[in-house]
Amino acid sequence: MVRTTGGHREEETQKKVMYNMSPFKKEPDPKDDPAYMWGFNKGEVLLDFLLGVAILPFFIWGAWNLCMPALFGLPAIGYVKSVALYILTRFIVR
Repeated sequence: MVRTTGGHREEETQKKVMYNMSPFKKEPDPKDDPAYMWGFNKGEVLLDFLLGVAILPFFIWGAWNLCMPALFGLPAIGYVKSVALYILTRFIVR
């Protein structure tokens, strides 16, 4: 006579593990979740804006200080004013 002690539970857990490891079972893609995509898009917009505020004003600053004082006699600007010009043009253009 063979006595089983808890073998049934071990088989159930083994079946669950086998099911989770099945190559045919597809894991849910987080990109299908609308909340994930909303957060991803908002993060992308925020990162774009922050990198733009950090980098692009240097180009505006240089272009302004190279051209505007020589062509139109306007005063040279600093970095803070170039950030303000960048933000203003972002609001106007977009």
